[in-house]
Amino acid sequence: MNALLVYMAVFIALLCRQIVRLEEDIISFSTVRSRETKLEIRGRIPRTFLDAILCLVWPYLVCRSLVTIFKNRNMLKGNG
Repeated sequence: MNALLVYMAVFIALLCRQIVRLEEDIISFSTVRSRETKLEIRGRIPRTFLDAILCLVWPYLVCRSLVTIFKNRNMLKGNG
C-alpha cells in the first residue's frame, strides 16, 4: 500500500510540473514576437504534452534507464 502511495505522489508531482510547463509554453507562445522563438515553442509543446502522458509510466522509464546504465558500465569494464 505504501508503494502505491509513493507512486501516486510522484505521479501527481510530475503531472503538476508538466501542466505548469505546458501552461508556461502556451502563454509564452502567445506573447512572444520572434518567429524563431515561436517555432521553438511550437515544437516544445507536443514534447511537454508527451512528457505529461509518460508520467504514468515513470517507474518503467526509470528501471529501463538504470538497466541501460548498468549494461553500458559492465560492457565498458569488459572492454577496458
